[in-house]
Amino acid sequence: MIDGTSGKVWTNYKLCNIIGLLDVFDMQASNLNENSPPEVALLFDDIVINESKAAGHHLFRPYREMSSIVVSQELKEYIEGLDKYNNM
Repeated sequence: MIDGTSGKVWTNYKLCNIIGLLDVFDMQASNLNENSPPEVALLFDDIVINESKAAGHHLFRPYREMSSIVVSQELKEYIEGLDKYNNM
């Protein structure tokens, strides 16, 4: 990554472009907030993801909550493990 103003370069960053949406919410098991206006947005108190619909994806945007990004526990632990090696 290069700072466009100062020209400073960072090499310890990765970029990922998340393309597409997955309809993965288990709506029967999730708890919709009672104040959620369905015509505007869905607000959840608890969201349950149907893992079979996630189909092994480790990083994605959910169809019903496009502004969110879901990271699998496996990817989270992998990334956290990389940090241990970078700080040696």
